[in-house]
Amino acid sequence: MSKIYKKTKDKRTLSYERKKSLYGYGFIFPWIIGFILFFLRPLISIVSFSVSKINYLDIGYDLEYIGIAQYLRAFLEDPDTLRMMTQSFSDMIIDTPVIIIVSLCVAVILNKKFIGRTVARTIFFVPVIVASGIVISILKGDIMSSTMLAGQKSSVLLQVSGLRGIMMEMGLPDQVIKIITDTSNGIFDLLWKSGIQILLFLAALQTISPSLYEASAIEGATEWDNFWKIMIPMVSPMILIALVYSIVDSFTDYNNLFMRKITGLTTNLSIEYSSALSLIYFVFVMIFVIVVYKIVSRFVFYSVD
Repeated sequence: MSKIYKKTKDKRTLSYERKKSLYGYGFIFPWIIGFILFFLRPLISIVSFSVSKINYLDIGYDLEYIGIAQYLRAFLEDPDTLRMMTQSFSDMIIDTPVIIIVSLCVAVILNKKFIGRTVARTIFFVPVIVASGIVISILKGDIMSSTMLAGQKSSVLLQVSGLRGIMMEMGLPDQVIKIITDTSNGIFDLLWKSGIQILLFLAALQTISPSLYEASAIEGATEWDNFWKIMIPMVSPMILIALVYSIVDSFTDYNNLFMRKITGLTTNLSIEYSSALSLIYFVFVMIFVIVVYKIVSRFVFYSVD
């Protein structure tokens, strides 16, 4: 009597969390392809340039290995390296919190229902469409030129007049006065850099369920309670994303002194030294972003579906 064996296939089912992670990889897959095609090869070239001397030939160039000489030059011979990195760091520390706070406040206003809301949203998103770094420099140059031709003080339209004198009469410390005046004078720049952050916060605010506010109203909660106990926790993942974006955007800004130095060296064909500075700056920024992400992510609230 022949025996019939039924072969059963082992059907492995994916868990819900595993499916969600695969969805995430699917969303970043185009970025991974772009990284491999457009970023990985230049990165390898920069690494090779930073440890070599470029000998230009009639056709192409030849690389002569010289070790870490360019890196030693950056830290031991060039006095501008640490100074410019410190300046970039201090500018980021001052600008980033202001950008996050202003972006969140503007997003809360734009999320309200009022006449002309679509036009207002478009106006705040315009800087994202145009090239912000070059355009903002042109705008400043035009305003300065027009005010000088009119016999007025330059850049008066972009600065807060008399603020320093008022704070000095109040007896505030010089460092505090400098931070406040620099931030006030740079409010145009900060608003120009806030388009993406406003969009992120606006999208996050629109995902908050109205039932949460209805339940809080029944419990007698105030708008202030709703802000700290409903809105901030619900948009905290976007706060983390906007924070990381703002940090990277500040370090790579068109007006960043370190970035301008790297660009100037590259223009003058000092490829070896500019490559070394680029890698030093890249490692510095990545380490700082990772540290900030690890710290801030502990306070992020992720809602359970």
